[in-house]
Amino acid sequence: MKSLLPLGTVVSLKGVEHRVMILGYARFKEGDTSHVYDYIGCKFPEGFIGVDKTMIFDHEMIASLYYLGYNNAESAQFIQKVVDTIENVETQQNADS
Repeated sequence: MKSLLPLGTVVSLKGVEHRVMILGYARFKEGDTSHVYDYIGCKFPEGFIGVDKTMIFDHEMIASLYYLGYNNAESAQFIQKVVDTIENVETQQNADS
């Protein structure tokens, strides 16, 4: 079972020089629906400055955790829904291939 970090979490990614803040979940690469990525993020401390300045990445790409975003019961329930959705998409993709 997969686990996801809360929004606002700041991490470093393997092979990426700057820190990244998580701002969303479950994204496809534009024009490619063969893989759903766990997160969408933006540079930290700059924050969101445009869609073209965001990046998508999977949990396994995280090298270090610098700050854990706000988490409560509501966000935990939402994260579980996202995890379930990602797992369902991946199961369907595996069944189709």
